[in-house]
Amino acid sequence: MPRLTFFLIILAGALAALPALAQEPPSAAPQAEPQAAPPPAPAAADPAALFAESDRAWETRHIAGDTEKSIRLAEEALAKGGDEFESKWRVARGCFWVAEQSPKDDVKIAYGEKGWKAGERAAELKPARVEGWFWGVVALGQYSTGVGIGKAFFKGLGGKFEKMNGKAIAIDPRYSDGGPTRSLGRYWYKVPAIKRDLEESEKLLKQSLAVAPKKLRTHFYLAETYLADDQKDKAKAEIDLCLSLDPKDEEYPDGIVFKKECEKLKKEAFGQQ
Repeated sequence: MPRLTFFLIILAGALAALPALAQEPPSAAPQAEPQAAPPPAPAAADPAALFAESDRAWETRHIAGDTEKSIRLAEEALAKGGDEFESKWRVARGCFWVAEQSPKDDVKIAYGEKGWKAGERAAELKPARVEGWFWGVVALGQYSTGVGIGKAFFKGLGGKFEKMNGKAIAIDPRYSDGGPTRSLGRYWYKVPAIKRDLEESEKLLKQSLAVAPKKLRTHFYLAETYLADDQKDKAKAEIDLCLSLDPKDEEYPDGIVFKKECEKLKKEAFGQQ
């Protein structure tokens, strides 16, 4: 083959290959962006934190739903391995308030009984501590109000109340702003007429006020005792004193409730005086 012909054949082959050589190599398939790791699940609150949160909810119990939240958190703490005593007395405390603040007898019965039983369990676990005895007995009082005081006495609950309240007084009469003497003083006002002892009620309520002189609840109770004993001047003075107090100077949720109760009592007993 002539050299020129051979050279032309080689050159034509080289030129034919140039377009392919000029093309860019295909790019690799795009890599997927790495997925961000999911945020870690929030750590479950430990029992101590749940008990603390329960107490904070109790402090705002005048806000709708907060007392039920306080109860729920105390129960949740127990479910997570928390101390049963610490759970039960807090449940009793919350149940007392829900029962007391409801006008419905079925609520008083349901929450009163739950609180009373929870308080009894707390007292069984730690009988030398006041919380179970006190919150259990005031919840029992609400249960008794729901079923009817006379019926409660027929069922023997008066003796149970006196026993539980007596234990609370023996352990710490100053607990909860003089709560144990206040609750027993209220008991002697609330019992059926055949058993009522207004003199004992007055004495115990004054003992409670010596512990917490700005406690509106106790002033209200004492005013009602005075009215029942036909001591109207003392009752009016007690109501006026109650109305002069600032709920912020004691447990605020309790104070605002009983300031309103005192206003209502004054109108009922003395008109617009």
